[in-house]
Amino acid sequence: MERRGGGGNKAAWDALVIVGALLVGAAAGFWFSEQRNAARYQAVEDELAKLEREDDAVALRTYFDQMAQLLLDRNLLGSQDDGEVQQLAQARTLTAIAASDAEDNRSLTRFLSDTDLVTGTDPVSLLRGAYLPNAELSGAFLPAADLYSSKLMGADLSGAFLISANLGGSILSDADLEGAKLMYADLDHTDLDGADLRKADLTRASLVEADLRGADLEGATVTQEQLDACESLAGATMPDGSKHP
Repeated sequence: MERRGGGGNKAAWDALVIVGALLVGAAAGFWFSEQRNAARYQAVEDELAKLEREDDAVALRTYFDQMAQLLLDRNLLGSQDDGEVQQLAQARTLTAIAASDAEDNRSLTRFLSDTDLVTGTDPVSLLRGAYLPNAELSGAFLPAADLYSSKLMGADLSGAFLISANLGGSILSDADLEGAKLMYADLDHTDLDGADLRKADLTRASLVEADLRGADLEGATVTQEQLDACESLAGATMPDGSKHP
């Protein structure tokens, strides 16, 4: 009887071992299946990102080709202010910037600067009065650019090179200007409500009647004299980290 009982226990134990092995095998199979699916999904995502990047590159090359044609064949630099050629160039430029990421826009803005299409030293100023809300312009290269009365609310201009740029009368509410180079920039009557200006360099920038309500100026390079010229600093975080009443 004891032998039969022992045999029954052994049979039950063997059955449990088999069931356990099956469960472990099933779990392992499920895990490997999930890993394969994740790998396939990531591969698809990587390929789509690559294709998207290639499409962006094609779009940027197309823009450069179109602008070269306007410069060489239609005398863009010598064209009449607000004429057909300049309107076409501005429309193409704003469309390209709005559709591009920060990396492409760094190339695009350097092109605009190098070809004197944004400085405002002559009739051509393709970004004057620009409408570019939420544009990705981190690290943009726009020294001495004429951006007067532009609409750049929510734009990412962190680390942008805007020395001597004219941003007077522009709307930069909630814009990211962290670390931006704004030395000698014209920010008179500019709406900077809620803007992030942490560590921005505002050396000798003009802030006459600028609206800095709720702006974050912690670590910014700016004098009290400059700030005294602002229209409002209500709720702003000051360079020393204190809160303006």
